[in-house]
This record gives sequence, C-alpha cells and structure tokens, in this order.
Amino acid sequence: MGWSKEPVVFSKHARSRMADRGICLSEEAMDRLGLAMDALDDKRGKTALVLLDQAVILVSVKNMTVITLIDWAAARGNLFTQIDCVVIA
Repeated sequence: MGWSKEPVVFSKHARSRMADRGICLSEEAMDRLGLAMDALDDKRGKTALVLLDQAVILVSVKNMTVITLIDWAAARGNLFTQIDCVVIA
C-alpha cells in the first residue's frame, strides 16, 4: 500500500480513548488512515471523519492529528457536528 505524505499523530485524548475502548489499528488500517488524510488535505478538508472497518475517527487534517475515535458499536446513534468532510477508508 502507499505511504502518506506526513505521519499521522494521535492526540493524548485519542490514545486514551484507544486504550479505554480496546481499539487497536493494524498497520494496514494505519496506511489507509494516512492515505485518507492525504486525500482530505488535497481537497482542503479541515476537520473530518475517517470511517475505517473498526472505528470512526475524528481528525484535524491541517495538523495530521487524530483528535478522537470511537468503535462502530458506540458510534451508532451519535451525531457528529462541525466536520467538513467524510472519507470511507
């Protein structure tokens, strides 16, 4: 798989959520996340949702940073606001 332009950074909050919720992203999922972030950057996205197989991820495109993430079961019924893009990775 391809490489992203810049490494994706996980905020302290995102790392905490991953640990609390038992979410572990595989190397392949990380590659897909990085490529999704590159595509969002190319389209001038600012704050976006990246939908992966195991998680819904809120990202700051400008900072290449994962703000928070939630597994699909917990995401059901939630409303996500103040985002300008969504990408299915």
